[in-house]
Amino acid sequence: MPHPEDQHFARHVAAGHSFIPLWKRWPADLETPLTTWLKVGASHDHGVLLESVEGGERIGRWSFVVSNPLWTLTSRGDRSERRWRNGRCEPLQGNPFTLLRQCLEPLTSAPIPGLPPVGQLFGFWGYELIRWIEPSVPVHQAPEGAPPDGCWMLADSLLVFDQVKRQITAVAYADLSSGQDPQAAYAAATARIAALEERMHGPLPASVTPLRWHNANPREIASDLTTRSNVGQAAFEAAVRRGAEHIEAGDVFQLVLSQRLETRIERDPFELYRSLRMVNPSPYMAFFNFGGWYLIGSSPEVMVKAEPAASGAVKASLRPIAGTRPRGADETEDLALEADLLADPKERAEHVMLVDLGR
Repeated sequence: MPHPEDQHFARHVAAGHSFIPLWKRWPADLETPLTTWLKVGASHDHGVLLESVEGGERIGRWSFVVSNPLWTLTSRGDRSERRWRNGRCEPLQGNPFTLLRQCLEPLTSAPIPGLPPVGQLFGFWGYELIRWIEPSVPVHQAPEGAPPDGCWMLADSLLVFDQVKRQITAVAYADLSSGQDPQAAYAAATARIAALEERMHGPLPASVTPLRWHNANPREIASDLTTRSNVGQAAFEAAVRRGAEHIEAGDVFQLVLSQRLETRIERDPFELYRSLRMVNPSPYMAFFNFGGWYLIGSSPEVMVKAEPAASGAVKASLRPIAGTRPRGADETEDLALEADLLADPKERAEHVMLVDLGR
């Protein structure tokens, strides 16, 4: 039976909550976030896996699996579209940040005991959204077939994987935001939890096989891939020279000149994620299925983290990482390399820039 039970659920209704979490918890000593996704998320055309592959509790204890969201919101320029799970489409226009607030405003929820703050919105904010914050920043026209400026999914059910206690918590939200009957919404959320539990107790899909590239020659694999950049070498080198001039003039602390590399692979995108998590396990890994295109990432660095403070407010923190040195042969050499890193004016300047950016 999920929590909260009827009488406690009624208290949430009386308190005016409109998106009330129900949850059920069970042991998961034989499961991983990867098997959880393969059982629950892989069969749907939209979903998210946020995974912590490496690191202690203070870095990344929790992994999240979302599939079959209630709605998705996709933004390009000043035009957006909200597409509901039942197929209904709602065209919207204006500032995407304002639209998101309007879409989320009717939803009021409550924390779940034993879990970190569990949000319901999962997605990405593209660089092009800067136009709505700093209108003076020029934004180039996106090429045909490029990802949207932003895309977000609202989850009304998800699985939370606790890698310390080896438990899974299935969460489903009773949605009262449009005046639904509370008991009907409670029953619908309970049914979604039961469906998640049934899929988790089932076997892996028969199509899932172990990765086979571990015995392959990396040079042979690389020779089969052809990459293409969106900028030529001469143009890139000219941009580097212009960037150095701006730094010397004091216009900026740092410039990041990037290029987009493209290649073609004929594999399941989730196999690419599985390979990435093996060669570069990180505290913050992500696999987003946006229904036809995918976003895959692996990072040791948290961009920003929000946690409840003792006063009832929200505490935001960040952990910028800048500068690297190789590990030494022993502790003495490690300490010498650490001192060299801390004394490097370039690395110190980058830290100042990152802290200021976060502020």
